[in-house]
Amino acid sequence: MVKSSLSVCILIFALMASGCDSITNLFSGSGRNAEIEKAYLDYRSAMTAGDIQALRNLVVKQKARELDAPEAGQMLALARAMYPANATITGVTVQVDTATLTASGPVAGGSMEGIVHLLKEDNAWKVYDEKWEMKIGMAQPQASSGQSDARRPYEYQKITGTWKGHEAGQSTDDWEFTLGGAYDLAATGPGGQHYQADAMVDDSLGAEGGSLRVLPGGAPFDLRITASSSASEIGKISLGSYKLMGDTLQLCGGEPGLMKRTSNFASSGGIRCFELKRTSGPIEMQTAPQPAAEPSLPQPVSPQTGASSFSKQDPNVSGEALVVKDGQTETYPLVTGFFSDTRFTNPSRATIQFQAPGPAHSNARRIEITLDATKTGSHVADGKSLSESFMGEDKIRIGEHGPQGYLASFRWVADGGQIFWPKTSCVISITSAYTGSASSVFSGEVHDCPVHSAGIDYTISSLKFTMRGAPSR
Repeated sequence: MVKSSLSVCILIFALMASGCDSITNLFSGSGRNAEIEKAYLDYRSAMTAGDIQALRNLVVKQKARELDAPEAGQMLALARAMYPANATITGVTVQVDTATLTASGPVAGGSMEGIVHLLKEDNAWKVYDEKWEMKIGMAQPQASSGQSDARRPYEYQKITGTWKGHEAGQSTDDWEFTLGGAYDLAATGPGGQHYQADAMVDDSLGAEGGSLRVLPGGAPFDLRITASSSASEIGKISLGSYKLMGDTLQLCGGEPGLMKRTSNFASSGGIRCFELKRTSGPIEMQTAPQPAAEPSLPQPVSPQTGASSFSKQDPNVSGEALVVKDGQTETYPLVTGFFSDTRFTNPSRATIQFQAPGPAHSNARRIEITLDATKTGSHVADGKSLSESFMGEDKIRIGEHGPQGYLASFRWVADGGQIFWPKTSCVISITSAYTGSASSVFSGEVHDCPVHSAGIDYTISSLKFTMRGAPSR
């Protein structure tokens, strides 16, 4: 199977993490929580009927207000068109006043797998997030054909050239990779390591549960080692993936012969990952034929425009956040538009969202910051205040000046939606204030910010973010 995430709802929200460490109860089969199932089924009926008025009573208050937006009717119609028929509930997980429900429905060529988050509000279960993931089947190779399953990496020509950078968790740019036009790779490292390899992809190797694991938003990238400083590696295959973000290339590969892939950008367990910057190229593809185009996945199409119905990113706004969490470096692109939480209509209480692309499941890890974007200097997010007032964040006096700086909100949300607030407090240093013009550059950084949720701790040692332009919302 190859996974492709597809959001088909008008709700964008995060799974609330309980303020206390509690035991999660899993209900399945006849023991499943009927009250939660009914709440979802009522919501599903209203969704498929296009009944906005009914939906207002079935979603959390914060999301009910978004149904008053001018685009709500059109977005609901588009979501209904993609809603899977005959979906069945497969499980319910309850944690105090939050619940996660899973569902599955058959579609042509595969299935749709759903994750629905609910919250108990006013003593009733309400939906606040729903995401669906399309799993598309791949034809199985014919054993009698005698042909290899190998193919060329997707859009390889875009990454040809010379790249220099560091291994994940390190800071010294002492690795150099050259990707040639004939699908050939050469790499050298700080300890005299050197490799030469042929770039390819073999779908039959390293699959787990019928799926290939790749970097979020990336594509498979395997190497057949042709020369190495370690003679025992010659002739073996290193399985991996790559992700291209402008002039930054993230590349991961397993130890030759390991036959293991990863979707985490981290050097561990026999996997090595590198973050590289382009120093020259791309190299023109001269000696090798162009790779065959990848089969395109079906996309929802807007009947009004002919464009993807959910491609609502502001076209004149761009940005990214470079996040270093527990030694792992990732780039989260800026998310804007109707489906995002990025809002700059009131810049003195603006919210900006950066989210990892193409996750293994649809509720991707992300950074969400709310502050007075018009002011440079220190903005302080107090973890205790934020976690205690989660459903009443409007009560936080964003922008009010205190002893440490302006009040702000900061949270890191893990894959699946678990919210991590600052363990104590975190300082967001705004280096360039938002002006609201098309040429506006809004930027800032965070350093040494421990975050906490339900007994789990992480440290965001560095976060640098930039937004260029003015969002329409």
